[in-house]
Amino acid sequence: IQLKSWAKEKIILGDLGEWRQAAKTAKRPQELRDGVLWIDSSDFKMQKKDGGGRKSPKWSYKCNGFGRRFMFITNAKGVVIKLWGGYSPKVYDSAFIEIQQDFFETHFRGAAFLADQHFEVAQDEFDDIKFLTPFKKPKAKRSASGEDISTLTKKQEKYNHQQRALRSRVETFCLDQVQVHVSEQGLGRIPSTT
Repeated sequence: IQLKSWAKEKIILGDLGEWRQAAKTAKRPQELRDGVLWIDSSDFKMQKKDGGGRKSPKWSYKCNGFGRRFMFITNAKGVVIKLWGGYSPKVYDSAFIEIQQDFFETHFRGAAFLADQHFEVAQDEFDDIKFLTPFKKPKAKRSASGEDISTLTKKQEKYNHQQRALRSRVETFCLDQVQVHVSEQGLGRIPSTT
């Protein structure tokens, strides 16, 4: 409850104008210029054991134990502007977006998110919201000699490298911020697992 009170006071959603202003300071390649927000989830290991094993809704394969999943949205400066949390690690990111579709349509119209491939499916759900995700490697194709010839173009590889570099910078900052604030509330340090 202390963390929830802190979040209501400190986490401010803002609007498209504010997100664009924050993004002006971020160095981004031309292909990713539209991206003004970063989104990702992370699982945090639970200290207390719970029954049920791997079939439990609390089981996190990322933590290799019981955990809870949190969804973060940050601006280009790494400031958390929205945080959902404490839900089952079995909820896929694309399913989470579908569940929160009304919230996204109301609050993020016109925004573009830098996201991982788990959000690629969400792109089809919205007309006025973009998810800038990495290109997927094409399905395996074999040459006559059996060599794997499925590859991305050099341009796609460059885009993926730049997109992942931008996302990782903010992901790390985001997780560090949550750990600091949780420990300030006297709730103990949450071990990071990505």
